[in-house]
Amino acid sequence: MSKFSPIAKLIHSIVLFTLSFYAGLQGQSLVATVVSNPAASGGVVRGCVGVPIGFTTLPNDTGLTVTWAFANGNPATANGLGPHNIAFSGNGWAVVTVSNNVQTVKDSVQVLVSPNITVAPTFVGTV
Repeated sequence: MSKFSPIAKLIHSIVLFTLSFYAGLQGQSLVATVVSNPAASGGVVRGCVGVPIGFTTLPNDTGLTVTWAFANGNPATANGLGPHNIAFSGNGWAVVTVSNNVQTVKDSVQVLVSPNITVAPTFVGTV
């Protein structure tokens, strides 16, 4: 027969669970990864001025605080995993910050945009 009451056992279990959960967070290797559409190549995303580029982050874990900053982007900031569709007025950066209240990590990609080119139709032939 156990010398501890059921309440004492429950409290002991809750304390052990809380300590192991906190230790797990402490030992967890948090990762922030920018995922873009179109995909980045060599840390650079290429697009056109005013044409939205989609951004999201990995991992898709619950309990994370995720903030974004987009230099020359519209909108310039966002919250959450995404996807976020951002139109750039010029070259810039997409920076994601991921936090789990114990660790904070960042990742970024450079955004290079080209001006939109308008091509006038040309008619060749006879009418």
